[in-house]
Amino acid sequence: MKKVLALLCAAALAASLAACGGEASSPAATATPEPTPTPDVSADEPAVPEEGGSGDATGETGTSDPAAAEPDAELSALVDSIYTEFEPGIMAFTNAIDLSDASWVKYYTGLDDASQLEAAVASEAAIGSQAYSLVLVRVAEGADAAAVADQMAAGINPAKWICVQADDIQVGAAGNVAMLVMVDSALAESVTAANIADAFVAAAGEGASCWVPETVGSAGGDASVNDGGAADDVTPAE
Repeated sequence: MKKVLALLCAAALAASLAACGGEASSPAATATPEPTPTPDVSADEPAVPEEGGSGDATGETGTSDPAAAEPDAELSALVDSIYTEFEPGIMAFTNAIDLSDASWVKYYTGLDDASQLEAAVASEAAIGSQAYSLVLVRVAEGADAAAVADQMAAGINPAKWICVQADDIQVGAAGNVAMLVMVDSALAESVTAANIADAFVAAAGEGASCWVPETVGSAGGDASVNDGGAADDVTPAE
């Protein structure tokens, strides 16, 4: 009987030890990791101008765009006729000049304001490193186109391009149209101011004339006396 009891006690002890060992070998409970917050990617997206505004590369906003409006039909047709008479050999685009924006008027025409103008277009090289500009303006009633042409030359900045500037300049007039053409003499193998001036006279017809202006603008905004330029005066069309 004592043996039976001893065997039962031993069996019970062995069972308890086995249970304790099983619990000890069980892996400890691990805490569930917190989810990683998702970054707000909207903060890294580029800023977009507010709807209704127009932005440029400098971050400034405005509504003036010299190429936004359709160029004046009459002046654009005259540009086409000039290029029919003489192909400048460079890629150029003709755009309207916004007469409501004095900064664009000054940049393209050299005039401080558009009080003497009804319309204006500019045909300039598509490549910014080519200094070429042909500007035609229709003057308002009572304004002298020849006088306006000289004012344009006196006020224009021939170094308005990046790293290049025009040193071959002529102006012209035909009826109520004034013309300013500026060319870098480095482009002489393709086009000169005289080429475009002659073409203007031929395209504009009777009464048209061109000449080398006595006074031209400068990069600093001051006018200087022209030394004669690279071309001679053009004989008026008969």
